Amino acid sequence: MRVTYTLTMEAVCPVDKKKDVYEVEVISDRTIPVEDILRLTKDQPEAFQETLTENLARLLGARVISTGWHSGVKTVCEA
Repeated sequence: MRVTYTLTMEAVCPVDKKKDVYEVEVISDRTIPVEDILRLTKDQPEAFQETLTENLARLLGARVISTGWHSGVKTVCEA
């Protein structure tokens, strides 16, 4: 089985303090309660996209892909 959860997540860049919005995919071979995903993606601290993606993957035990734009640069992170 393969399950893909797609959502939007917001965080603040630690460099320029601007809000960034990321499209996030959580890909798992098992069911993850949506409430768990929402709890872990809500109220993010200041952090780089790469760090947020790695942390979410570790906490959920799943593959995570985040896509976002910052200062005109599209960044895609996979963990």
